[in-house]
Amino acid sequence: MKIWDDIALSIRLDQPIRQRDLHGLDARKRELAGATFNEVDFSNASFADCRLARAKFIHCDLRGADFSNADLDHATFVKCNMSHARLCARNMRHDCWVDCDLTGSQWEHAHLQVSSIVNSTLKSARLNAAALERCTLINDTFDDASVAGAQLDQCVVSPADWRKVDLRTMHASGVIFSNANFQGQIMSGLHLRRCSMQDADLTQVDLAAADIAESNFYRARLRHANLSNANASHALLLKAQLDQVNLSDAQLEGAIFQQATLRHCRLDGARLKASVWNKSQHDNVSFQGADLAYARLEHIEGDHVDFSDATLDHAQFHNAKLCHAQFRGASLRQVGKTDQARLSAEARTLALENE
Repeated sequence: MKIWDDIALSIRLDQPIRQRDLHGLDARKRELAGATFNEVDFSNASFADCRLARAKFIHCDLRGADFSNADLDHATFVKCNMSHARLCARNMRHDCWVDCDLTGSQWEHAHLQVSSIVNSTLKSARLNAAALERCTLINDTFDDASVAGAQLDQCVVSPADWRKVDLRTMHASGVIFSNANFQGQIMSGLHLRRCSMQDADLTQVDLAAADIAESNFYRARLRHANLSNANASHALLLKAQLDQVNLSDAQLEGAIFQQATLRHCRLDGARLKASVWNKSQHDNVSFQGADLAYARLEHIEGDHVDFSDATLDHAQFHNAKLCHAQFRGASLRQVGKTDQARLSAEARTLALENE
C-alpha cells in the first residue's frame, strides 16, 4: 500500500506525517518506531503488537484506537482525542500524555513506568489491576474512573478529585496524593503505606482497618471520618483538623499529632505509645482505655478530655492546660508534670509563637 511507503519514507527522513485520514487503519505488527503523526485521523485504528517506540502523536484523532500489546517505549501523545482507546500495551516506559482526552480509555493490567499524564481527562477510564511505578498524574480529571485492584508505587497524583473514583482493593505505596479530595470515599482495608495526603480533604471517609502507617496527613481535613482499627503507626498528622473522627482501637504508636485540632473525637482503646501531641487542641475527646505510655502531651490545651482507664505511664504533661479532664482508673506512673524552670526558659519563645 502507498500509505506504508509514505510512512516509511517520512520516518527515514525524520519528517512528520501530516493531516491524513487513516481511520480504521490496520497497523497490527507494523514497524512505526520513531514516527511523528500530526493531525492524523486514526479513529478505530488497530496498533496491536505494533512497534511505536519513541513515536509522537500530536493533535491526532485516536478515538477507539487499539494499542493492545504495542511497544510504546518513550511514546508521546499531545492534545490527542483518545476516548475509549485501548491502552493495554507492553513496554510502557517513559510515556507521556499531555492535554489528551482519555475518556473511557481502557488500561486494564497495563504496566506504566516513569510515565506522565498531564492536564488530561480520565473520566470513566478503567485502570483496573494496572501497575503504575514512579508515574506522575498532574491536573487530571478522574470522575467515574476506576483504579480497582491497581497498584501505585512512588507515584504523584496532585491535585486530584477522587470522590467518584472506584478505589476497591487499590494498593498504594509511597504515593503523593497532595491536595486530593476523597470526600465520602470507602477506603476501608486499603493499603496506603508511606503515602502523602498533605492538605487532603478526607471528610466522611471510611478508612476502617486501612494500613496508613508512616503516611503524611499534614494539614489534612478529617471530618466525620472512620479510622477505627486502622494501622496509622508513625503517621504524621501535624496541624491536621479532626472533627468527629473515630480512631477507636487504631494502631497509632509513634504517630505525630503536634498542633493538631481535635473536636468530638474517639480514641478509645487506641495504641498511642510514644505518640506526640505537643501544642494540640482538644475539645470533647475520649482516650478511654488507650495506651499513651511515653506519649508527649506538652503544651496541649483541652476541655472535656477523658483519659479514664488509659495507660499514661511516663507520659509528659508539661504545661498541659486541661479543663474538666477525667483520669478515673488511669495508670499514671512516673507521669511528667510542668517543669517551672523549663517553662520560664520557654516563655519568650511561646510568646512569639502566640503573636
